[in-house]
Formats: sequence, C-alpha cells, structure tokens
Amino acid sequence: MKVISGLLFFILISCSLFLVQGQVDCVTNSSDASCTNFQYPLANITADINNLCGSMPYMPVCTIQQSCNQESSTSGICDPFSILGDSCLHDMPGMSGCNNFKKLCASGSVVEQCSTVDSVTDLPTTMKMWANIKSICNEMTMTGCEKCTILNATCDVLTVYSTLCLAMPEMGQCANWTQMCASSGNMASSPISSGICTDEPTPATDCFTNPSDPSCADYVYTAANANADILNLCKSMPYMTVCSIQKSCNQESSTSGICAPFSILGDSCLHDMPGMNGCSNFKKLCASGSVVEQCSSVDSISNLPTTMQLFAGIKSICTEMAMDGCEKCSGNSPTTTCDVLPVYSSLCMAMPDMSQCANWTKMCSSSGQLYNSQITSDYCVASVADAVPIMRMYFHTGILDYILFKSWVPRTDRQFAGSWFAIFFFAIFFELEKTLRSILEKRWTPNKKDSEDNNLINSSFLSGSYPKFSYRDIIRGCLHAIELTCSYALMLVAMTFNVALFFAVIAGVLVGNILFGRYRNYTPRVTCCE
Repeated sequence: MKVISGLLFFILISCSLFLVQGQVDCVTNSSDASCTNFQYPLANITADINNLCGSMPYMPVCTIQQSCNQESSTSGICDPFSILGDSCLHDMPGMSGCNNFKKLCASGSVVEQCSTVDSVTDLPTTMKMWANIKSICNEMTMTGCEKCTILNATCDVLTVYSTLCLAMPEMGQCANWTQMCASSGNMASSPISSGICTDEPTPATDCFTNPSDPSCADYVYTAANANADILNLCKSMPYMTVCSIQKSCNQESSTSGICAPFSILGDSCLHDMPGMNGCSNFKKLCASGSVVEQCSSVDSISNLPTTMQLFAGIKSICTEMAMDGCEKCSGNSPTTTCDVLPVYSSLCMAMPDMSQCANWTKMCSSSGQLYNSQITSDYCVASVADAVPIMRMYFHTGILDYILFKSWVPRTDRQFAGSWFAIFFFAIFFELEKTLRSILEKRWTPNKKDSEDNNLINSSFLSGSYPKFSYRDIIRGCLHAIELTCSYALMLVAMTFNVALFFAVIAGVLVGNILFGRYRNYTPRVTCCE
C-alpha cells in the first residue's frame, strides 16, 4: 500500500508541474495564440495605475481615475485598462507602471483586450498641459494658477488646465483642450465631462435625444461645446463663413449678439452647412418640437450668404476684372487660402454697385445685425485705415482716393492736406517748366547767321532749310517730355473726380500762371551784329 500511495503522489506532483510549466505567460509572450482571450487582472491594472500616480500624482490618468471612481463608472474611457492605456500609449510609456502593459500590448500581440482600449480622444500629455498652464498664467492671473507654480502633487494638470479653459475657451493655449472636448470625442460624452469639458453637471434628461422634455427648457449648451463644434467645422472647411466670423469676434473679444458662440454655430447649422458632423449636436438640441430656450435665442446674421454663394460671387467678379483679393480664390473650388467672406466683402466694398454684390448689400443693410455689430468694419464698413478706395467716376468729396500710385492713399486729414499741397505745388512747377521752355525756344530762334549754316533740302516736298543738330535739340526733347509727363499726371489727378484734388490742380495752374505766365512774352535782346 505504501508503494501504491507513493506512486500516486508522484503522479499527482508530476501532473501539477506539467500543467504549471505548460501555462503560457501572456504578459511576456503576448503573441502566443492561446493568449487571445487573456484578461489582465483588475488588481494588476489598479496596482500599475497606483504605481504611476505614486510617482507622478499630477498626471491626467490620476485625475481620470478619481473622476471615474466618483461616478462609479468602469466602462468606456473609465475602463481601468483604458485608463492605464491613456498613460502607457500616449503620455508616459517609459514609466515602470507601464512595463506590463507594453509587454502585453506589444507589436504582434494577439490579446484582444489590447484592441478594446478606449483612450480619451486627443488627450494632451502631462507636459503639454503643464506648458499651456504656464503660458496662460504668465499672460494673466486666473483662478487655478496658484496651484501650478511648480509641477508637483498640488498641480492637478488636467483639472487646472480645464478650469482655465472653461473660463476663457477662446485663448490660443486652449486649442488642445478644445480638441479633447470636441463633441465628436469620447470625453465630452462621458460621465466625467463635468468639470473637465463643461462647468455644469449633466442633466438628468438627455436633452439631445429628447429636447422636447420640459426639464430641458433651461438647458444651456456651453460656449466650450459650441466652440468645439465650430472648431470641428473649421477643421474640415476652414474657408467657411462661420470661421471668419469667429475670428473677427475673437479679435474684438466679443461673445454676445451675433458673436455668441451658439449663434455663430447656428449660422452654419441653420443656413450654411447643416449636414456636417459639427452640427450634429445643434440639430438634435434644436430639432422640431425642442423646448430648449437657447435655440430660440440664436442671433443669426440676417441674409448671410452661404459659403458657396460667396465663392460663386467672387469667381464671377474676378472673371470680369482683376481686383485685389482675386488671387486668393483662383481655383475652381474654395481652398484654405480663400477666406470667402472677407474676400467677397473686400471686393464689394471696393465696387459696391456690381450686380454680384447684391447679397453683400442685403447682408450689410443698415438695419441688419452685421452692420450694427462690432465686426462691421471687417465686412461692411471698413475703417479709413483699412478701407479700399472706391472708384467713383463722378465728382465727390472725402479723403479716401488713390492718387497716381497704389501706395498713395491719404487716410487722415493731415495726409490729405499734405497731398493737396503736393499737387498744388506740382501744378505750379508745371507752369514754371512751360515758361522755361518758352523762353529757351525764343532764345533759340534762328538768326541770320544761323540761317547761313542751315542744311539745304532740295526735295520738292521738303524744299527749304533746317537747322543742324545741336545740344539744343536734346534739351528741347527733355523739356517736352517733362512737360508732357506733368500734364498727364495732373490730368490723372483731376480724373480721380475728387473735388478737393481737382481744385488743387486748378489752383496750382492758376497761381503758376500768375507768377510765371508773363515771362512767356520774353523777347531776346537783338544786338547790332545780329
């Protein structure tokens, strides 16, 4: 019996050792076919995240894990393995807490769990967030800056960065945050978006799928979300009208009226490009039957032409004549260089009477919102400093006109006064030059002695004599050219049809003639020998 018992014990031990030795370690050999369904244990994932956050507690994954725990969420971006992936795939893959993840999900891995990682779309790295925080806080003092004077445990970079950008989403340093919180991403639609992408808790009722619910009446689609949607639109079509409007509003630091982000979004989603992905939330929220009051307060620009209408107008104008701005839209379809709204507006401000500018005239009606907004100077009434002179073929007043050269455009009263006197004295010089030429011609009138040296012509058609070539002919030609140049230049100034400039020419000619005209009756002194 002892022999049999010993034999059975030996067999059991051998089988156990065989099973242990036959089990594949999927962490170190993730390409083995038997590892397809392997699941990295939750305890190990938690230990790895704790390892990471123990070394760098300010990392974004630490904040994400805390937020997910508070929301009791373990799916989507809150799946622990996905949280670990946020760091090990995109942020700090070199840290020891990522060793197992990198082995398990190395190139050639067959572990299906690796392909299910739901990383946060466009999540900035720790150092990128830190750099943006420092840049913002160096420019201005904002709530949250005091937490990140140095990068340590008190500086929760994701929370601080989000707080700063929720306060002022239009800052250039918030571009990464805007991308992360875009409505098409997974952060904005997650249970932890509040405090990161929005400064409001998610409503109990989903107002996007059920905007007719009475509880949605006071729902407000935040400026951050609206800006994220606009960015989405402008990524696809940077030449769209709403992209230009948003730029102008940002330059004027205006966020009300037609410059309210939700109104800018409405300009595209209601009238221009409603089929684009960036309009999906707007269309759901403001669908037929919606009770969301924000939808009824959209201050869209009256008679704003669509992007393609503007481009068609530009092409039609530029086909008829070459104007400044046409070179930006030379293709058969809009491109990133063809900012259609500014180009179309500049063409129509230069020649508003063109038939192709009918849409511009409606858009810039004095009773419309655009004309009465802070950005009117960009599209309807340019400031004198930026305006393009209008070609008016009739007498008019004002100071804005081209004077002979593209660069000679008086834009202030002083510049115009200087131009007036320049033309006035130029006209006097013109009269002086004519008088000088007249005097020289009389002095050069051939006398008897000169006639004896003339060349004779025997031709029946040109019979007679003519003076020999001399230096006088060169001087005569130069003076004639100067006189002709001055004459045409003054004529072109008069043809600006600017009343003041026209009379600058007349006044200069008048004064010049009074001063020098009598000398044209000069008679050379004749000596006895001549």
